[in-house]
Amino acid sequence: MRPDLNIVLVYANRSPDSAIFYEGLLQLTAAFPGRFTIEWLFSISPNLERARLSKWLLGILLRQHALVLLPETLFYLCGPFDFMRMATIQLTEEGVSRQQIRKRKTKIGQVV
Repeated sequence: MRPDLNIVLVYANRSPDSAIFYEGLLQLTAAFPGRFTIEWLFSISPNLERARLSKWLLGILLRQHALVLLPETLFYLCGPFDFMRMATIQLTEEGVSRQQIRKRKTKIGQVV
């Protein structure tokens, strides 16, 4: 256990009903308040600023949740190629080195 670590998960999906592990993730936020935070982005949201992850929104979330200096932060990306490319570009523009970015590529319905 590392009580000194904080995790922010930016979870983008169509809706809460289609979000994998939705209930389990809510339980984790309740079990670790202040240490495990989720930013839910659902494409069905009427608030278009929070419906999909964009470079603009990622920059805002990065500044909002940064508790330590960027060189001390790791970023884990998972999703379609274009999604991860956009996030990687924005993170590097914000000063994050490529060594701090970990990726897990996915194809529709499977992790590769």
